[in-house]
Amino acid sequence: MLPPANAWINASLSLAARGIARNELAAMRMPAIASLSAGGVAMPFLTWHVPLGPGQVLGGRLSRGANPDAFLFLQNSQVYQVLVGPGQNNLGLIAGDLNVPVGELNAPTGNPLLPYLLRDWVGVSDDLDHILGHPQSPQPNPGFANDGHFPASGHHDILVSTVSW
Repeated sequence: MLPPANAWINASLSLAARGIARNELAAMRMPAIASLSAGGVAMPFLTWHVPLGPGQVLGGRLSRGANPDAFLFLQNSQVYQVLVGPGQNNLGLIAGDLNVPVGELNAPTGNPLLPYLLRDWVGVSDDLDHILGHPQSPQPNPGFANDGHFPASGHHDILVSTVSW
């Protein structure tokens, strides 16, 4: 479970919705998280294959089938706070199949519980696959160079990029 998404669930949802959210969260693919650093820069890194399917809390699906609850749970977890939290020279990174096109990442969702999927994240994309960075304000956005995508078995190519910041 995304810690402490459970604390957010208890504080923000009705009693009936808490059980639904906990069951849904327990069944989701969880992101893998690593702490990287180079040259004094802390880079919390998350790789994730966002699950498909209807949201049980927010309802519906995103345009390409992604479960909107996955983004809701991520944004209300300690993991997300580490990715976007304060700290000079911190750069949060997310890479993976997010099951949404790049145009949806920073666009308003129209839902007050999830105003944006990944607001202010920038990077490179290949359809539903993304490599994204989120610097701490007022630091500059990272640069993405030497990016490309290479054929792989299955439904997605392998997306690569050199991130500089």
